[in-house]
Amino acid sequence: MAYSDYGAFVYKNGVRQRELENAHPSFPPYRLDTVHGIIRDEHIEVLCYKQGLPRIYYDHRELENYEGNRDCWDYDEFDYEHKGYKFHFVSCEPPYVVKVTTPNGDKWECDYDYMYGAGFEE
Repeated sequence: MAYSDYGAFVYKNGVRQRELENAHPSFPPYRLDTVHGIIRDEHIEVLCYKQGLPRIYYDHRELENYEGNRDCWDYDEFDYEHKGYKFHFVSCEPPYVVKVTTPNGDKWECDYDYMYGAGFEE
C-alpha cells in the first residue's frame, strides 16, 4: 500500500520485492522514516523517494558525488559505477527508474513516482 501520494515497485532479478516497497531504511538517521522503495544488499542501500534522483549509500555512507544532487530535469539517462555496482538512471519522465546491477550479477529495479506504485496500480 502506498503512503502519502507516492509509491514504488521494487524488483530483484524480475521478482517483486514487496517488503522493500514503502519500507524503512536499515540504518540511522533514516531508520524510522519510510521511503517509497529501497534497493538493498549487504553493501548498498538506494532510497527511492518522491520525484528525482535517489539517495545512494555504500556501507552506510552517502555517495554524494554520483550526480544525485542534479535537478532531475537536467538529464535524460546516465550511468554511474561504484565498487563494482552499476547504476543506470532513467530520465524524469514518470515513473522515475533506477536500475542496479550488483557485483554478483543480481539485477535490481526501483520504479517510483507521484500517484504510482504499490497501492495505486493494484
